[in-house]
Amino acid sequence: MTLRDIIDQMVLGSRMKPMVGSPEHIADHLATWIEEGGIDGFNLARTVAPESLRDFVDLVVPVLQERGVFKTDYAAGPLRQKLFGGGNGRLPAAHPAAQFRC
Repeated sequence: MTLRDIIDQMVLGSRMKPMVGSPEHIADHLATWIEEGGIDGFNLARTVAPESLRDFVDLVVPVLQERGVFKTDYAAGPLRQKLFGGGNGRLPAAHPAAQFRC
C-alpha cells in the first residue's frame, strides 16, 4: 500500500471510504463483513447527522434483518445481566467491582 492509497482511503476524516449506494448495496457490503470477518456489530461514523443515522436505521437495518444478519429484538433484562449472566442482575462476587457493594 502506498501513501497515496492510504490518503485516498481516508476521505472525510475517516479511516475508511464511506459506503454509498442503495440500502441493498450497503447491506451487501456489511453482510460480507459479517460472514467473512465474523464481526458482531458496526461502528457508524456520521457524515451528516442525524440524517445519515436515520437513513441507516430506517433503510439499511431492515434489509439486514430480512437477511437474518442483524437482530430484530433485544434480550430481556439489564445490560449487566446480559454481560455477566445470572438471574439477579448483579455482578458476580468474583468481579473486582463487587467489593464496592453497599
